[in-house]
Amino acid sequence: MTALIASVMVPPDGELPETDHLAACGADMVEWRVDLLAGTEDGSTRLASLLDASTLPAIVTVRSIGEGGLFDGDDQARANLYAAALASNAPPRYIDIEHDAHEGPLADLDLGETGVILSWHGPGGRPADLLQRFEAMQGVESAAVIKIAWTARSIRDNLEAFELLRLAQRPTIALCMGRFGFMSRVLAPKFGGFATFASLGEATAPGQPVLDDLLDRFAMGRIGQDTVVHGLIGDPVEHSPGHAWHNTTFADAGHDAIYLPMPVPAGWEHFKATMCALSDDQHLDFRGASVTIPHKEHLLRWVREEGGSVDAVCDRVGVANTLSIQNGAMACFNTDVPGSAVAMKGYLQGTSVLVLGAGGAARAVAAAAMDGGASVSIVARRAERVAELAKDLGCNIAVDGDGADLVVNCTPLGMIGGPDPEGDPLAMLAPWIEIAPPLVVFDTVMAPARTPLLQRAEAGGCTTITGWAMFEGQAKLQQEAWAS
Repeated sequence: MTALIASVMVPPDGELPETDHLAACGADMVEWRVDLLAGTEDGSTRLASLLDASTLPAIVTVRSIGEGGLFDGDDQARANLYAAALASNAPPRYIDIEHDAHEGPLADLDLGETGVILSWHGPGGRPADLLQRFEAMQGVESAAVIKIAWTARSIRDNLEAFELLRLAQRPTIALCMGRFGFMSRVLAPKFGGFATFASLGEATAPGQPVLDDLLDRFAMGRIGQDTVVHGLIGDPVEHSPGHAWHNTTFADAGHDAIYLPMPVPAGWEHFKATMCALSDDQHLDFRGASVTIPHKEHLLRWVREEGGSVDAVCDRVGVANTLSIQNGAMACFNTDVPGSAVAMKGYLQGTSVLVLGAGGAARAVAAAAMDGGASVSIVARRAERVAELAKDLGCNIAVDGDGADLVVNCTPLGMIGGPDPEGDPLAMLAPWIEIAPPLVVFDTVMAPARTPLLQRAEAGGCTTITGWAMFEGQAKLQQEAWAS
């Protein structure tokens, strides 16, 4: 069973971290990161107090600056602090010793019943000698657990971490750090990882998730070897409320499945390489994905190149937002069109709709609005994209002074983690539109629920529609596609 470790950085002075809540936080162990205590006058006393008060089995770690930590002393200072911990009234379950230092003063410690986590961290990225280093660490007999971690360059690095777990000959932790490494932390139980780390609020490593998120939004407690994997592919994806919705839906339906953020930077080559790697990995059990900005057109292209099936809506609008892989058969769908139709129901027949943006979401919204009997106009920053969309769907290109009954934002402006979280797309793209009743304003952005645009519309007395109205309709159809 994979242990969930709450990692806590210990300050060099002031009040020590609280320990009373540890037993109820959901973690199996606590890691006291004492980088800043080694070499200090009262560091040993402060650490002994923490160990005495800990209600969970403890790991003591002094991480060097070279491996992404805060300790800037010599190995003897580390050895002295570890020796004090080992001699305390409540010795730790493990101490963490870096592989590059394990043959110096740290080799002479009297461990007693305490085990050694032999670790190596690469904050600069994957080392060229990763496999050789991993093999050498596996051969260190004094190590109870091997830990290897590096900063991921893309989500494809996670697959290599999973491969190391499959190759491991002893208890092993293999993790990727940074925003691209989240998969490795959540899916550690699927691949037999000894442990994964989370914070109680303040991360002690780049990309380290909050413990409550792992247990609640990502249901880590129910992940096992047979869990199938789905994800949200795009950029940004980390803040989407859809993670909690899909994972709750999987759990309620009794499906052994997980839904994860899978950030993939813009560009066809990034997308293609990632999708090929995910779908080709026989051990990952990758069964599908939601695809968002900026890859909806790329999904359609990739599925066609791979010989998969494409639904009629995708053919019509030229983009897809849903991938399903069942028994080796690949298919893509567009659930944004029916989802946006549900959100705009009652506001379309005989009305004028102004769509802000010319990407995949704009294509879906424009098609749904036209199907509902509305006259649709498009405005966006890139004139060539607007012209292409208008030609493909037969809608209009907006000009200064055009009125609208319904405005729909299909850009990432106003999105948490997006290019301009405080941005107002209407003010930028169609400043001639007056924010006043009876105008209806619909923002497809989900996070935050009340975007700057919707806040301005509400203040102006307009009817507003949040991104959740569209999300729930299209997400239910995605669940049906993955379950079929």
